[in-house]
This record gives sequence, C-alpha cells and structure tokens, in this order.
Amino acid sequence: MLTTLSIIALPSLGYDPFASWQYDASVDPFMWLRDSLPGLVPGAQVSLYGYDAHPHSNCEPISIQDIAISLISGLRGIGRSALSAKPVVFPAHSLGGVVLKQCLIELANAGQTQLFMLRTVKACIFLAVPNCLPPPSELSMIANCGRLRGLLEDLQAARNVGYLSSMSGMLGGIAQANGIRLFSGFETVCILRPAVFTSMADEHRQRRTELQAGKGKSVLLLQEHESIQPGSESSDVFPVPRSHQRAAGFQPNDPTIGTIAAYTKDSIEATHSIVAEPPNPMETRSWKDLGSRLGGFMSYFSCELFQFQSPHLQAPRC
Repeated sequence: MLTTLSIIALPSLGYDPFASWQYDASVDPFMWLRDSLPGLVPGAQVSLYGYDAHPHSNCEPISIQDIAISLISGLRGIGRSALSAKPVVFPAHSLGGVVLKQCLIELANAGQTQLFMLRTVKACIFLAVPNCLPPPSELSMIANCGRLRGLLEDLQAARNVGYLSSMSGMLGGIAQANGIRLFSGFETVCILRPAVFTSMADEHRQRRTELQAGKGKSVLLLQEHESIQPGSESSDVFPVPRSHQRAAGFQPNDPTIGTIAAYTKDSIEATHSIVAEPPNPMETRSWKDLGSRLGGFMSYFSCELFQFQSPHLQAPRC
C-alpha cells in the first residue's frame, strides 16, 4: 500500500511530543497515533512535531509567530512544498493549535510556494484549542511550562488582547477559501485548580484528597464555546472526554479515536485521485530517542526521527 495522506500532529507548547498523545504514559505504552490511527486510516503516514527543549537563556522572548515560522521551515524541510507532497491533516492540542492557526495565516499571506503548501492542507483537528484569550489563571495552567512565561505575558499584553480572537476569525476565512475543514473538540472533564500533575495517579490522589476535605474548585479550563473554532460546522464539533491538559491522549477503546479517524477520511475523499509515489526506506529510531531530543520549546521537526505507518507501509524519507 502506498502513502496517500500525511498526518502531522502538534502537541501543546511545553508538552512532551510523544506522551501528549498517550492516556497515561506512566502506566500504559499505548499511543493512539501510532497504535490505532494508521490502521483506521489506510494509506496514512503519521508524524510528530516537537519543540526544542532547551532554549538559550540569552535568547529574545519568543512569540507564537516565531514558532509558526519555524514550523513552516520544518514543513518545507520535509518536502511539504514539493509537487509530490500528499494531502495533509493536522491534529493539534491546546496551544499547539494556536501555533497551527498562525502557521496557516502565514502561508496564506506569503508567496506561491507557501500558497501551494496551504492548498495541500485538508483538515485541522483541534483538541481543546482556545479561540480567544482565556483568563490569566486558566492560561497559566493551559501552558503547563515555566519556560513559556515570556510568551504568556506577551499574549496577555494590552496590545494582544484580541490576538487569539482575530486569529481564529482569519483562519475561518482562510479555511473557507481553501477548502480546509476545521474540526473542534472541546474538553468535558473538570480539573481542580491549581492542578499540574505528572501522572494520572497524582491527579486522582489529589482529587480524592480535595473532595474529602471539601476544598478545591473543579473547573473547565476552556468552556465549550471557547473551543469551537469559527468555520467549524455543527457536525464537525465533538466532545473530548478528558481534562484540558490530557485532551490529546486516549485509551484503546475510546470512541474519540474513531471519530477523529472518520473526520480524517471524510476530509480527504476528494483527494483520492492524487497519484502517490513509491516510498523510500528510512532509518527508524526508537521513541525513547525521540523523547530525549524533543519535548520542550521551539522548532524541532521530528519527522525523520519518528513516523507511524498504516500496516504494511514502508516508512518514506520525508
């Protein structure tokens, strides 16, 4: 079977690029992008995007636009600007979805090469991605990473108050003009504030303790209306039975995986006539190698390190 579709997954900023897509990495190795999705979407090649874990302390404050431009550079580096580039679907979690929005806006306002890259995008699957600026307390919990303080302060600056809202509106227009479907998943599980957990066991333990003591406040970091992107049809909005910080990780029997697979296949029905080229073999490396090199902040493209294929697919060089 030949590769007919690329799926490039973007974790949230400050999140591990592999563990983000697991239900609970501390107890279960299952990772749905690797273990379920390729089998549900024949011909799919799944890649991960991550961010440099060790930004230099003397660097200037980084912005969403900086990260988006770096993402575009990474996409070009793996052949997304080539005529042979396959249609692509982007699943994105939380602030990773904000980076994706800015990336598509940058592509829409650049030259012919970037416009070609944009027209290969068939769908964006947003998992708990804000369409407006959350309150400061929620935003700090969404980011989940102390290294992002400068970026968060920039987002909350008076000049940027409407940044996320205007970005979401622009994306809706770009999607309509270029036939890109926007799927919006909203979280349905509350968390206790403050709550930054390293494992599900820690989360459950603190939840029990707080409830027994009658303390703590359960909140949704993003309300449903804050997660629905302008341009998403009502049929393209779906619940994610997870808390915000874990909205990209699913168990093997979670029906959300099937929902995402169905959306992916629906979005590429019109592209089946594209002729796929035979893949070339590439060196494979373990996900532990990936995890040691990714999982932090800013512009590291992981395609050459880790890809997941449909059964019997060879791994092509990007």
